[in-house]
Amino acid sequence: MTPVKIRGESSWIALTELACDLGQGSKSQVTVAISAPVTDADRGISRCSFRIAGLRQGTIEQETCGADTYQALVLCVQRVGIELALAKRHQRLTWANTEDDDLGFPVDVFENVTKPRRTAYLPKPDSSLRESIREGFSLLRLDPGQAGKVLGRLRRRCLQLDLVDSATMCLQGELAAARAMKNVAEESRLTRLLARQQPSADNLLAVAEGFVNQGKQNDARKYLLQASAVAEHGTTLHRLITEKLAALRGPQQKPGATVRPAVGLRKRRKR
Repeated sequence: MTPVKIRGESSWIALTELACDLGQGSKSQVTVAISAPVTDADRGISRCSFRIAGLRQGTIEQETCGADTYQALVLCVQRVGIELALAKRHQRLTWANTEDDDLGFPVDVFENVTKPRRTAYLPKPDSSLRESIREGFSLLRLDPGQAGKVLGRLRRRCLQLDLVDSATMCLQGELAAARAMKNVAEESRLTRLLARQQPSADNLLAVAEGFVNQGKQNDARKYLLQASAVAEHGTTLHRLITEKLAALRGPQQKPGATVRPAVGLRKRRKR
């Protein structure tokens, strides 16, 4: 596709047209454009911007940041899906010249956070497995160490049966047990596992804070960038994530610059 120039952007690499239903049979055009990701050497990150024009609430212009150009582009596409999902709450959006409202942008992460997950089509655990899970949770106060082991075995069993919701419940119980035991290493491992299963902004932020406490700034920044992409802009959570990102961005040395070692003063020899 030939790059399209819009408002000074010289490198739009992706463009699609949607339709906004205005009622009474009339529609307006909605344009979505994504730019080529670029590297910001001074900040040590990559940026990718997008523009959505034609929505009722006006034009949306934002950018996402990533550890490299690939992550910046992926997070940008994901952010577009989130903004369109928010817009669809107040207006009907479809592909141009069709009635298909499945826009094809990734919004699963955002929808799982903002509304209850529809699980009617998922298999449900039988009564014996449900009772075993309840017994595992009942052990949390009496013996958190044993509870963690029991819930861990039940989680793996649920995954074998494709019982995703039950496995996530067991994982949350394991995490509670690790916190009760003050097992920092196990808590960190389970937090990362939970973020992979449910990549919400809260879970990703929890992983980032764990890396910050361990002094792993680069790992923390990667998870904060992901959390920033899925958090709703303008919320307290998004501002908190932004502040934590800013705190990690200290003054960085420019590429190619050399640092001279400090030279101490020489003492004069007494003659």
